[in-house]
Amino acid sequence: MSNKVAILVDRDKCIGCQTCVVACNLMSAASDVEKIRVNTIGPEKIDGKLQMSFFPEMTESCSLRDEQMHPPCVSACNVGALVCCNMGKALSLLHSDGRYQVTKVT
Repeated sequence: MSNKVAILVDRDKCIGCQTCVVACNLMSAASDVEKIRVNTIGPEKIDGKLQMSFFPEMTESCSLRDEQMHPPCVSACNVGALVCCNMGKALSLLHSDGRYQVTKVT
């Protein structure tokens, strides 16, 4: 388990800009294959207010490797919504007060 890599999204930070999708397509040899998509969630009630949130989802075609700690989608995210980390840090983030969600584990 310790050598596994996870990508998490902080749903409080993601603004749905699709930069992760563009970066992945630019760095991919087969850009016609969808490797990541951004889903819209909501509106949902958060702290008494209706809000939209977004969830970047890695598809089965995503070729993230165990040793790849800086994939293009994570590096390109301007708001820091995507985090690539080992499983220990991933579990820590998931148990924090943030709205982190797993999008990929390898």
